[in-house]
Amino acid sequence: MKLPFGRTEQRDVTILSLDGGGIRGIIPITILIALQKQLESLGLHQPLYTYFDLIAGTSTGGLIALGLTAPQELERHDDHQIKKGFWKRKNDKPEPLLPAMTLENLLELYETRSGDIFSKGPLRQLGPLGQFFMEKYDEQSLAEVLREVFGTRLMEDAMTPLVVTAYECIEGTPYLFRSYRNPAFSMAEAARATTAAPTYFSPAFIPSPDTGKELCFIDGGVVANNPSLYAYLEAKRLFPQARKFHMLSIGTAGSLFSLPMQGLKRMGILDWVTPSKGVPLLHIYSSGQYHTTEQVLTSLPEVTYDRIAGNQGNKPIPMDDISRAHILRLKRTAAHIAETEKQRLREYCTSYIAPRYR
Repeated sequence: MKLPFGRTEQRDVTILSLDGGGIRGIIPITILIALQKQLESLGLHQPLYTYFDLIAGTSTGGLIALGLTAPQELERHDDHQIKKGFWKRKNDKPEPLLPAMTLENLLELYETRSGDIFSKGPLRQLGPLGQFFMEKYDEQSLAEVLREVFGTRLMEDAMTPLVVTAYECIEGTPYLFRSYRNPAFSMAEAARATTAAPTYFSPAFIPSPDTGKELCFIDGGVVANNPSLYAYLEAKRLFPQARKFHMLSIGTAGSLFSLPMQGLKRMGILDWVTPSKGVPLLHIYSSGQYHTTEQVLTSLPEVTYDRIAGNQGNKPIPMDDISRAHILRLKRTAAHIAETEKQRLREYCTSYIAPRYR
């Protein structure tokens, strides 16, 4: 694989990992805007993707990762370019192309198009009764938004190495959409696959570009809502000579979850899966993923793991509540997290990004 301009088998590798969380994607976008401002205050004004050797995302984090790396221009030729189509020459000096969307564009997309993404058809308007027969939201409306946003761009068009997680149901295995190993998938297809959350959207049926065999995908959050472990493994493969991996992992302000001792003494099957009780089993699976990821990565001497997530205490923000009140609440929460973590963001920039541009 050809590495982006200025990238070699360097000793230090920077990785950006973005969690899933539906409409709560507003939170990592806001944190990334704060990160961009920190970089600009240090005199670094290139697009955000240029500062990371690998970007990974799951579900809504996958959408953001795709948005960060989708090129504004599609030039698939090699003339005077280090990586196909993504470095133009101006006065004989290579410059990065701009992404198709700025972070502000992405934030606006979440605010203005959430009604199209979480769109209910007639039967779905029946609420819980309708969900006995089909998923909560219309996948066709979601697919149309994704085609509109990503157009004909392919995974190979990503402007820095990109990983988007999903789960392939037929083989029963985690699946990674990679810009460098299965590049012929379209970005819209990868986005549809990683966001196919069970009960919310129907599975994504996508033919393999290599074999033509139909594959069936559901949301990557079922295996790695925090994709940091997969990001680390992929970075190890891409940069085998690297000595340090500097991970910036950004979450979507999940809620703390615990079961009361008294309740645990009388837990039947329905208690573990009842929606009115928050489906405790799903929360435990998710919590276990996060703790496992953090325990593994923080134990590796070659990894620095900076996790910025925030939390909502015991009052979770639903991933599909797109009411104006909840979006405003999300924006306030995001602004608070960004301000609280301002110093840590600056330290990441000054310790791991800025030294490479001096």
